Amino acid sequence: IAPVVVMIDEVSALMAGMDNSQKKEFLSLITQIAMKGRAVSCFLIFGNQSALAEKSITTDIRGQFATRVVLGKVGGSGEEYRMVFGEVATKGSVERFKGYYLTDGLEQPQLFAVPDLHKHGLNDLKVIKRAFEIGQEIAS
Repeated sequence: IAPVVVMIDEVSALMAGMDNSQKKEFLSLITQIAMKGRAVSCFLIFGNQSALAEKSITTDIRGQFATRVVLGKVGGSGEEYRMVFGEVATKGSVERFKGYYLTDGLEQPQLFAVPDLHKHGLNDLKVIKRAFEIGQEIAS
């Protein structure tokens, strides 16, 4: 069976435009996908500018996320980290181009870094396409 991926960017903004009955139906459907989806090859990807904005997402849904990522600085209280990672510890806020991730099998969030595409001249579609082609050549 071919996998189905449901991607929702700014999920909180989407829900802010719904009335109560629409939110209830939306959350019911998303909860079913979150809890049963892997069994039928259906996967969720949620994106938000702020983890605190995810308060509209139930803990039942958040608890099903296999991988969680926070990129960049978050508020000093640590509340955003708790919204994403639960009560596991992080070493606090990080600078630009760094973040934390937690995935199934890990007990603690792990620090990671992403390249500054602009600084290194990698933000051009031609460069990205060429990198993809090189990857395909190496893989074959």
